[in-house]
Amino acid sequence: MKLLSSCLVVSFLLMNQLLTAQSVLYSQYRRVDMALNPALTGMTPGAWQAEALWQNRSFGSDTTQNTYLLQGSYRFDFRGVSDKGYGLRIAYEDKYSIAIGVLAELRRATNYREQFTSAYGSVAMQMKTGRNGILSIGAQPGFFMQPSYYPVTTTSAELYNDTIYMPGTPKATKFDVNAGILYGQGKMECWNDDQLYKFQIGLAAGHLTEPWMRDSLPRVPGREIRAHASYLWEINRTWGAIPSLLFQYADEKHLQAGVSMIYRKHFSYLDRIRGALFYQTTGHLTPALGMRFYWGNRATYGLDMEISYDISLHDQQPYGWHSRGFEISLKFGPISRCWSADPCSGAYQHESY
Repeated sequence: MKLLSSCLVVSFLLMNQLLTAQSVLYSQYRRVDMALNPALTGMTPGAWQAEALWQNRSFGSDTTQNTYLLQGSYRFDFRGVSDKGYGLRIAYEDKYSIAIGVLAELRRATNYREQFTSAYGSVAMQMKTGRNGILSIGAQPGFFMQPSYYPVTTTSAELYNDTIYMPGTPKATKFDVNAGILYGQGKMECWNDDQLYKFQIGLAAGHLTEPWMRDSLPRVPGREIRAHASYLWEINRTWGAIPSLLFQYADEKHLQAGVSMIYRKHFSYLDRIRGALFYQTTGHLTPALGMRFYWGNRATYGLDMEISYDISLHDQQPYGWHSRGFEISLKFGPISRCWSADPCSGAYQHESY
């Protein structure tokens, strides 16, 4: 409880200290893992996982933006055999793993300056450290495509009939690189559907081949830095909480802090219910609700769903601060359910039916 309280206090102190502007490109609560940090490639309960995310944002009454994110990953866990003599051979898991994945993003808007398409290949090297720790280093080479748009000339009475000229931009395809590092401590066995390790902290750099995004540049992805941390707290057999922080710098500062609550109880084909509340320095409060459906066997598949909605706390003055928005995400992949006889990372986590 003390750790959770400390995390929340630090969150609000940071929010009070950072008077931030809003990053135009990513102002909403959720990202797929590989878009947040390439080092999260393959950091999944099963060997593989696929995820889709749809974001919708509105800026005033005339600009709407839709973003579609798709990702898939596969992790190779290396194993060896130790010969103990007398015919005794024991299999063990090597401390190294390699994960590969693909990440695609499609952004469409009524404003052409907001549009682009990107595709990346992702690779992460994971190394187990100490007792139940992991260090992951990831890289994402890829391309993003910016559509062309025509020059615009306008006249405004507010500016004494001065002419405003916005230069056009030709269609372009650019090589791009993202990179990141992640450290995790305390591998989870039963609560790992939300994060694989009890404590995770990471740092990522995006669009390294691009300059910092300026208002004078077309609104394609600019260089950005992201730092994130989260802690999984098991309250009791049924309830868990994940306080988390995300800081992003993309020529503008952006901070997000909140808590996700997990209710873990087996129903027929449903074993996770989540509720989350996040605050962003854009002046948005974002509630989210999610659940996970599963099939009947112990080693089975899970379909994780979540929806969130942005509540604006004040009038949206800067261009990048959206007036309203929502998100829908789906995750699908193999899972291992804990049965009542399993110790699973602690007797307090066992489940009864």
